[in-house]
Amino acid sequence: MVNYGVFERAIGLNWYTVDPNLRALMDRLLDPADREWAEGHLVRIGALCGGPIAERAETIDKSPPGRPASAAPGCDARRSAGDGHSPP
Repeated sequence: MVNYGVFERAIGLNWYTVDPNLRALMDRLLDPADREWAEGHLVRIGALCGGPIAERAETIDKSPPGRPASAAPGCDARRSAGDGHSPP
């Protein structure tokens, strides 16, 4: 089992290589030839998850979406006129 408490941040980790459970699952579910083929892809995906994806997620967590400054008070900027849901 992974002790995620030892990691300060998700950024910079390869989410595949730090998870022995996922690697064991791949060993169990894939035959050796498929496992060898999948390994490179899983390492690349793990790096993406711990790299640009985790960076973007941290940015979004710090700055959640809100009402655009240009939206009038009480206006739901997510809806546009004529969408069938906005008031006339």
